[in-house]
Amino acid sequence: MQPNIALNEAAKHGDLKAAEDALRRGADPNAVIENWTPLFWAAQEGHTEIVDLLLDAGADVNFSDPDGFTPLKQAIGESHLDTAERLLLSGRRRYPPLPIRRRMHCAPYSRGLRTHRLHSPAPFVRCRPPSLQRRQPNPV
Repeated sequence: MQPNIALNEAAKHGDLKAAEDALRRGADPNAVIENWTPLFWAAQEGHTEIVDLLLDAGADVNFSDPDGFTPLKQAIGESHLDTAERLLLSGRRRYPPLPIRRRMHCAPYSRGLRTHRLHSPAPFVRCRPPSLQRRQPNPV
C-alpha cells in the first residue's frame, strides 16, 4: 500500500503505530485523498494522538475541503473538544479579520444581558436587544 493511503487509513481508524510507520516511509501529511487530508480524518474521529503526530509532521491546520470545512470544524462538529483544542493551540491557525459586529454575538436573557465571545480575542461588548435600545427621535 502506498504510504499516503496508509497514512490516511491509519488516521481514519486511529492506528497510531501504522501512522508513524507511514510517515517513516515518506507519507505526506498534507496528501489529499478524496478531498480530505489525514488531519481531517483524525479530527473527525477524535484521534487526538494522531492529530498531534500529524501536526508535528507539518500537517496544514488551515487546509479546507471544497465545501469550506477545516479539520477544526470537523472536530467541533463531532464534539471532539480535546481534538479541537489541540488544533487551536497548535499555533498555526490563521484567523481572518472580521468586523466587530460579526465577532460578537449578543444574547439577551430573561434576567439581564449576557455577551458571548465567538471568534475574536477582543474584549466583551455589552449589547442590548432592540426592545431595550434607546430610541432616537425621528428628525422632522
